Amino acid sequence: MNDQKLLRFALVLGCLFAIGCEDQAYVGPDTVALVVRDKTTDLNRVDHCSFVPVLLGSRDEALYDVDDGLTAKFSLTREQITVTFEGGGVSPWVVQTSSFDGGVTKIDDDPPSGYAVQLTSPCTPDDL
Repeated sequence: MNDQKLLRFALVLGCLFAIGCEDQAYVGPDTVALVVRDKTTDLNRVDHCSFVPVLLGSRDEALYDVDDGLTAKFSLTREQITVTFEGGGVSPWVVQTSSFDGGVTKIDDDPPSGYAVQLTSPCTPDDL
């Protein structure tokens, strides 16, 4: 390649690079918070924010002691969020992750007796 062609190539490449970098904005990963509130005391027993996994097949799981004999399992994949209460006598609550686009709060229609349960997005993750 002669010098003139190399110069043109470098100029075109530089222009393309400059155009591609213009007005770029960082897009943060989605986050969702699990909040379990005791209706009697009005205290949050669980208030935890997590990143929604972005890789196919990835899973984030956590267990939280809500009260004596009641444990909340918070499981997130890129497709869905599942909240299961062990010792609560209720069915797992499954919500599609895509339903949180734009930021919303979802309320569990069938929480364990005496508790209010919600998922909220966006939130600030606990590990930041």
